[in-house]
Amino acid sequence: MPISAGAHPGPDGRIEVLKFADGTAAGRTDDAFSGRPIFDPKHLRTHELQYGTIRAQALTPRESSASIDQVPRRSTDTHQCLTPCPRLEAGQGVSASG
Repeated sequence: MPISAGAHPGPDGRIEVLKFADGTAAGRTDDAFSGRPIFDPKHLRTHELQYGTIRAQALTPRESSASIDQVPRRSTDTHQCLTPCPRLEAGQGVSASG
């Protein structure tokens, strides 16, 4: 997802919708309903619309690859924030795990 897209409907995790041959469907998301299965057609439609919005805003695989190539490589034993990081500004080293 390009940063220029701004906020999108899926920052909290996966959106899954399964459609079956008999016309029924089930879904789940990491954020809504605590990951429990969803069967209500209204809620499923909401998740389908969210997924469609994300797909429309997302970069193509080629654009994603080019975007990733632009990110400076970092050492695995350091931490680097894209926004100001209070821990680094305070002069505290931060390991990759924290």
